[in-house]
Formats: sequence, structure tokens, C-alpha cells
Amino acid sequence: MKITEVKTYLVGNPWKNWLCVRVETDDGIHGIGDGPLGHLSRTVEAAVHEFKPSAVGLEPFHVETIVGRLSRDVFADGTQIKLCAVSAIEIACWDIVGKALGQSVYNLLGGLCPDRVRAYANGW
Repeated sequence: MKITEVKTYLVGNPWKNWLCVRVETDDGIHGIGDGPLGHLSRTVEAAVHEFKPSAVGLEPFHVETIVGRLSRDVFADGTQIKLCAVSAIEIACWDIVGKALGQSVYNLLGGLCPDRVRAYANGW
């Protein structure tokens, strides 16, 4: 299985945009990731497109290789922007792996830990 395409989608919101990334494979499986960064979502989107040539042709199961290649082998300033873009692609690859194996991503990462999580609902 190889990555064939990396697409981005900006979803509008009154207080910031959300950036969704879709990674497609030659097996027809796709994964979705996100990499929002407040009001810099278009900048992160541009970074994802800059990474596209480095990601296409790689195997989505080789998540650590992809992350290393994009974060270590691509020299750039703007670490926060760069890592949001890398993270979005990484999350999409984990989604592909989970779909291919018929497993939830949390099972691939070591399994369910707590049965309850305390949460804070922010009103903004």
C-alpha cells in the first residue's frame, strides 16, 4: 500500500478555521487528520502541500519513517507550523492503518487506558 495523494480542506468557523487533511492510498483506503493552528490554518495548509512530494509513494504503515522524513529531513523554520502539518499527515496515516487492520487507533497505540476522562467544556 502506497500513499498516492494528500488533500487539504479548510472548514470555516466564526473564530478560526479547521484544517483537515485526507491521505489517499492505491488500495482505496483513505485517512483523515487535522492540523489546525488558530488563525494560521492557511499557512499550515501550504506546509502540508509542501510536504506532499515527500509523502507520496511512502507506505502509510511506516508512520515513524514518514514523521522522521518530514520533520527531520525537511529543514525549515517555523516549527509550530511545520509540526502541525506533519501531525495532520501522521494522524491520517494512523487512520489508514486502523482501517486496514479493522482496529481502533487507540488499540494500535497500546489500548484503552482509563474508562472515564474528566473534561472541561470551554464556551468560546
